[in-house]
Formats: sequence, structure tokens, C-alpha cells
Amino acid sequence: MPVPFNLTSIKKCFPFEIAEQIISKLLSVFPMETKIPILDLKKENDDLLRMLADFVYEKVFLGYTIKQ
Repeated sequence: MPVPFNLTSIKKCFPFEIAEQIISKLLSVFPMETKIPILDLKKENDDLLRMLADFVYEKVFLGYTIKQ
């Protein structure tokens, strides 16, 4: 998993159409180059952004936390 998780990571982790939808929604809510805390994504009213928050948490942070 590419870390830090960014737009390139999204393109590598999701099918093209879904990745494009996620990126479009992210950029409509958050300015480019903004560091977005996972908890902020979880608070969004958009199911796709909340799904992204869960995905990043499970694939990036959870494993890292367990290793610590």
C-alpha cells in the first residue's frame, strides 16, 4: 500500500471508475494538497468518502497499529 495514502494510492487500489469518483468527491470537498484526517472523512455525508476512510483505516493504519 503506497504510504502516505494519496490520489495515486487511490488509483492503484480501486478500479478506474470508482477511483475517479472518489477523487472527484474528495476534490469537491477538500482543497488539493490538503492532509485529510480519517475521522474527517468518516464524518462526511457521502457513502463513498466514508468507505474510503474505512478502507484506509483497515489497510494502512490498523496493520501499523497492530505491529506497534
